[in-house]
Amino acid sequence: MKIGIDARALSYGLTGIGYYLLEVIKELKKLDVHITLFSTAPLLVPADSLTGISVITGSSTKPIPHLIWSELQLPLLLKKHPLDIFWGPAHRLPVLMPLSQATALTIHDLVWRKVPGTMRLYTRFQETLFMPRSLQRADIILAVSASTASDLSDYRPVFKDKIRYVPSGNGNSFLQSLDDNSDYQGNSPSSSCSSKLNKPYILFTGTIEPRKNLARLLAGFSALPKDLRQAFQLVIAGGKGWGTINLQDEIQKYKLTEQVIVTGYVSEKELSRLYAGAYCLAMPSLYEGFGMPILEANSFGVPVITSNTSSMPEVAGDAAILVDPLEIEDITRSLRMLLENRGLRETLSRRAIENAQRYSWEKTARLTLDAFKEAINSRNQRRKEV
Repeated sequence: MKIGIDARALSYGLTGIGYYLLEVIKELKKLDVHITLFSTAPLLVPADSLTGISVITGSSTKPIPHLIWSELQLPLLLKKHPLDIFWGPAHRLPVLMPLSQATALTIHDLVWRKVPGTMRLYTRFQETLFMPRSLQRADIILAVSASTASDLSDYRPVFKDKIRYVPSGNGNSFLQSLDDNSDYQGNSPSSSCSSKLNKPYILFTGTIEPRKNLARLLAGFSALPKDLRQAFQLVIAGGKGWGTINLQDEIQKYKLTEQVIVTGYVSEKELSRLYAGAYCLAMPSLYEGFGMPILEANSFGVPVITSNTSSMPEVAGDAAILVDPLEIEDITRSLRMLLENRGLRETLSRRAIENAQRYSWEKTARLTLDAFKEAINSRNQRRKEV
């Protein structure tokens, strides 16, 4: 099977969707397929991950040329490079896609509908304009969680019959391969914060943006009894997104300068060490299409405190304490419960490993390929009926 993939998520610094795509490609390569990656710019991924893969890239990184490439140049490239199927792994298919081309589309979330105030206006505009058209053009739609599949069905019931639940895998395999097996008492989980980190710590990891609900996490941490605040630290690891709250102002407001460490963006090696050394992960997001940090933490045996909304209960299974992300008191209560009860932590830690094992990238790739075959058959059938 000849598979073409919109690989722009691999060209601009890896985040959630980029890691997802890289993991799926890694497993698809094992399934006797030929893969061609298309992007506006060179791919910023390890060279060995592209072995045996064709890559066609341009040099544009600016928003307008970026859009022109995807809507005008990419369809022309697809005519020059015949494929059995073209996959849009990040919510988009070109409007001018050749009619004969079988297509698959992955939807990770519906942030723009569920919590529109937590995303950039430009991004919301793009989703509003292009997602409905992409859903219409897709022969098969892959949803990364049952929650996202349900959101899609509610949003566009007419597409329900072509939506397939294809869960993501169990975190970032690159992180797991870098695990140094330190425990949560480790002294040097990350070179970027090791000089300040001297106590067991709660970890948050992710892009710093409104949807991650960090203001309430800080408020919840600050409301812990003084002895717990002094016994634990809170590490916030992640690069700046849009609409970023001023973390330092919030930290100073709650007088937490000694208890809270903000690392900024961290490398995979540093993130691996942070996970391996964490007492727990705190992820009280307002909405997640999947919530990859949950499984990343679980793969290290780290228990999780996360929200009772969207996909998070589904992904966390029985290895987490669920909170109402809008209730600071609930966040504080759950933190206190886990920090004071080592037995509970040990139980959730055992469950975390088991929960991570429910997911695998091998399964994701196999289900993705099955969906591709279904899409090809559907497109071929339509061509016969014309």
